[in-house]
Amino acid sequence: MKASEVFTPGRYPVHTYVDDHLQEKKTQLLDTLDAGAMLVSISGPSKSGKTVFIEECLGRTSLIQVTGAGVTQASDLWMRVFDMIGTEIPAGIARADSTQTTVGGKGSVEGGIFVAKGQAEVSIDKGNANSQTTSASLASDCLQLLIRELANTDLVVFIDDFHYIPTDIQIEVARQIKEAIRNNVKFICASVPYHADDVIRSNPDLRGRVYSIDFEYWGGEILKKIAYKGFRELGVGYRDAAIENLAAEAAGSPQLMQY
Repeated sequence: MKASEVFTPGRYPVHTYVDDHLQEKKTQLLDTLDAGAMLVSISGPSKSGKTVFIEECLGRTSLIQVTGAGVTQASDLWMRVFDMIGTEIPAGIARADSTQTTVGGKGSVEGGIFVAKGQAEVSIDKGNANSQTTSASLASDCLQLLIRELANTDLVVFIDDFHYIPTDIQIEVARQIKEAIRNNVKFICASVPYHADDVIRSNPDLRGRVYSIDFEYWGGEILKKIAYKGFRELGVGYRDAAIENLAAEAAGSPQLMQY
């Protein structure tokens, strides 16, 4: 077995996953999703293991992962979701979407998890007097299709980097999320700590419907377990002092510890 198969920065760590300190958070996540009608908001520093944690808790094939990057209207997110789960887009939505934006980028499967790639490529006809009406109709139609496809299923929409969405668009996205979770669509939003409340600020009506789980950087003793598990898997000898140095240089990040 290669070292790159054991230590896997940026990918799911099959052989070196450590979650001793995350059991309470796992219980909170699963209980909240089972209860329904709640949005789970996960915040934590970059590279603190949020995505891997969610993959481990829910199973990577249950997640539909999209990113806030490149979103210029709420329907951009949902069109990415539809693309990844293979939803046939009704002609009315397709026509409305073509008059508003052209979204570039394809979804792909990496390690069993759906990932949307690429930036949105936008072309808006501001001279069209009906553009605002068309946009509202598109948003409503996409929301209804999203509910029809995902309500009462085990699939979870995971919006990573929610804070990348422009503030004015966050308002519409949050409104649609509120309606979708009322209809038993499951959502998780992830962001960095100083943007953890963006989704609530975008729609105060979500207060009481959001369960927050906060991540922090990992302690040195937890990080060292990654090295111990990996070196044993590889049959590699090690010195405790060397692992101490690796944990210190990882600066609290499990991803950097994998590197």
